[in-house]
Amino acid sequence: MARPTGPYPQQHIRIAAEPQELQGILLAIPDTRARAKWLMLRPLVIETIIAVEQAAINGQYEQVALLAADLRTLLIK
Repeated sequence: MARPTGPYPQQHIRIAAEPQELQGILLAIPDTRARAKWLMLRPLVIETIIAVEQAAINGQYEQVALLAADLRTLLIK
C-alpha cells in the first residue's frame, strides 16, 4: 500500500470512537427513546468511522469529508 501524502500520517490515524467510548455515550443518554435510537444507529456510526479511517489511510481526503458529513448527519438525527 502506498504511503499517504496528505496532512494525516498513518501513525496518527485511529478509530475516533472505540467501543468503550461509544458505550459511555449510550450510558449518558437518559431518555429511553433516545437510547433506543442510539442503539439502532450505533452500528452505522461504527461502520462510518471505520470507513473514514480507511479513506484517510488511503489518502482519499475528499471521501473523508463526505463520510464525515454522513457521520454528522447520523449523529444529529
